[in-house]
Amino acid sequence: MKLIVKNERDRKNLLRDHLRLQKKHSDAATKEIFTVMSKMGSRVAQAYEEAPQVNSVSISISGHIFSIEKVFKKLYQDVLNQFSSGIFNSFNKKHLEIKGTQHTFDSLANSFIRNNALKQAEFVSNTTTKEIINIIRKGQSNGLPTRDIAQRIKQATSGSISLSRANMIAVTETHNAALYAGHESSKIISNDFNLGLQKEWMSAEDGRVRPSHAITDGQKRHIDDDFDVGGQKMSRPGDGKGGANNIIRCRCILGYKNQEDIRNEEERPSVEKLDRDARNHVMAYGSLTGNEHLYVYDSLKRKRLVAHTDGVVNSVSIPRNVVALGSNKKNEIILHHNHPSSSSLSGADIELIGKFDGFKRIYAHGHNGSQYWAEKVDYSKIKAYYKSTDIIVERALDLYIQKGNRYNNGMWTIATHARNKAIADEGLMTYGHKLSKDSKRLMKKHEILYAEIYKRVSIFIGVKNGS
Repeated sequence: MKLIVKNERDRKNLLRDHLRLQKKHSDAATKEIFTVMSKMGSRVAQAYEEAPQVNSVSISISGHIFSIEKVFKKLYQDVLNQFSSGIFNSFNKKHLEIKGTQHTFDSLANSFIRNNALKQAEFVSNTTTKEIINIIRKGQSNGLPTRDIAQRIKQATSGSISLSRANMIAVTETHNAALYAGHESSKIISNDFNLGLQKEWMSAEDGRVRPSHAITDGQKRHIDDDFDVGGQKMSRPGDGKGGANNIIRCRCILGYKNQEDIRNEEERPSVEKLDRDARNHVMAYGSLTGNEHLYVYDSLKRKRLVAHTDGVVNSVSIPRNVVALGSNKKNEIILHHNHPSSSSLSGADIELIGKFDGFKRIYAHGHNGSQYWAEKVDYSKIKAYYKSTDIIVERALDLYIQKGNRYNNGMWTIATHARNKAIADEGLMTYGHKLSKDSKRLMKKHEILYAEIYKRVSIFIGVKNGS
């Protein structure tokens, strides 16, 4: 993996490679943790049947702590080795002598394993003990036979809930070890070779990112300093100082920059970075408040113009000074806003781009992770046709509901996307989209509705255009 992140391509590649490698380790660890927990449950259930007392459960579970510790030791060792070697290998390519540096990291890695493996094993053991004791006490209070209670113990430690818990533990601890390896090895290299590296918090950039992590995305710190993550001080993603709310199933990673690249980025940030900053802003604050938020930047001057909200769920106003800039066709203003409903661009969104030549593109970011954008709008035709397409959409929805489909917000998400796709395919605008897993699922569920609206809107515009 590449250590220095110079541009958005490096960033995306690093995020992709890091999460892919991390998943490989967490998937393997999930199976091992689940196997140990299942065996533990079977042993505990058997012990309870033989001696139906709470004490027999605690004694039986305590014997499995070392089995769990062994799983964590292996996980940490494998992850620390692989993620640190990726950092060191990137420097070996630069012909730097880093054997002493690697030795320093190996000592830190051994300390990490000693301090964390037994601690996590005891935590899993204690949590499992409490869960099983609750099952026993609840069963006893309900007068269940010993055999039924034993069966419930087995189900709790070998069923889907147990598998989900094993995965949560594996994902969280793989992430913890991977980020520790990258952070500590990079810090040692930077300090030993006087590189003066700065670290940058990088979120996974989708609808599942915590609002506090989306806000932290792009935050830079000296490699020895802490990030401010929603008021919590964290040296890196996965740092236990941030508490459970910040580390469980976190997918954020770190990138590193040298001083020259940071200066260049601050003086003239790329359009890709500005788009990312805009998206993170409207999605983070939109998720926190449930309202629409606006973020506008000038793509020529490469600077932010405004970021605000009216405190309303389904609309946000465009400030007068931004409208004035949009009226000048020499400008290239980019607008980002969020849609809490996760629907596509509205008629007002699209007309805005067509009416003002200085507005180059508009984005709508759905809270389910979908993204929609439009540009090059034929304003005269959009203005004439869009209200009519509203009626087409409403009638198609009514007919769809009359056929026994119960209305939900997902239908409107699909309807607006189908309408805009048809308008674009008829040549009235350029329209792009990146659908989230949730939206793709809705598309499959309501494919008949999508096809019907797309067909009706296409025929309507084709007739109007005389084609």
